[in-house]
Amino acid sequence: MMFFLILIIVIIIIIAFVHYNKHENDAPENEYTPTNKYVSVNKTIPAANVKRKSAAPFDGYMLSVALDSRTCLVCGLKDGRVFKTNTGALRHKCLNDYCRCVSVPVYKGMDFDDDDERAAMGGPVPANWTYEIWFNNQKNITKREILGSKYYNLFTTNNMTLSEITELVKNDIEFKESKAWINDINDGELSFSNLSLNDVLLNKINSDYEIKDCFYYYPTHSTGRHLRKIIRSREASNKPIEELYEILYVAGVISSLALPESQNIGTGCILEIIPGGSLFKLSIPYKEIGYEKIDFFTKGDWKVFNKLWGKPERHITLHEYYPEIYEFYENKFINEFMK
Repeated sequence: MMFFLILIIVIIIIIAFVHYNKHENDAPENEYTPTNKYVSVNKTIPAANVKRKSAAPFDGYMLSVALDSRTCLVCGLKDGRVFKTNTGALRHKCLNDYCRCVSVPVYKGMDFDDDDERAAMGGPVPANWTYEIWFNNQKNITKREILGSKYYNLFTTNNMTLSEITELVKNDIEFKESKAWINDINDGELSFSNLSLNDVLLNKINSDYEIKDCFYYYPTHSTGRHLRKIIRSREASNKPIEELYEILYVAGVISSLALPESQNIGTGCILEIIPGGSLFKLSIPYKEIGYEKIDFFTKGDWKVFNKLWGKPERHITLHEYYPEIYEFYENKFINEFMK
């Protein structure tokens, strides 16, 4: 009797042992993709294996950000820092509406190889590059896009570091607005030709948030589509629309300042470096510029323009009307941004 009791106990122990090992081996190996200081993004390490095979102690959570022009400066400067907790890694005030940071678990002793890379705007970079290193290796045109004209000028003329600029930006509640193309105003740059500037149209745009939002970037065909949508909506509500067509017309004419392609700089669109607010102050006479040579406009726009303001005397582009403006900014692009 005792023999059978012992045999049953042994069998139960064996079954329990086999059952335990089966579940141990079947457990998923929680994979993660480490991003710079420890291992590059092109290697995926099974976290469970790291702990079992190398007995590497857990080291915390590393903040990893996207290396591109849309990542905010506050997040960027913390790229690669390791925090004790996941909450600590993500506990910071992001300047963007949507934070683009992730926390990555890391283990002591992990490292990357010389040929490891990290994904970035413009192509892969060495895995040990942080956001600040990536920023400092960008062309001036990209730095200006990230900082906006106001802080880019401070960065270059005062020889400030990215950390110093970020401290200023953190206290600037209008930083995002300051980067908007329509808010970039430098009338002094347009004084070389004694151009006639007028604030009336710009004030109309700034007083209408829905319209102003169309000019966060320089005018493109997408801008025209958004403006026409707003016009249709307001027309359906019996609201006045002539001023909106005036804004649509000026936006289209401004888009024609750039060449399709410049032989000197290899790109046609230099509008992003021209102060947008100042361009909207330019005198743009409808009768002398017309619309037929500007592909921003549709034939439907032509009909409305003719109805509102009559037929123009000629049809040219803003590039032809103000050639000195394009020449000035093309030279500026070459001198400041093609480095």
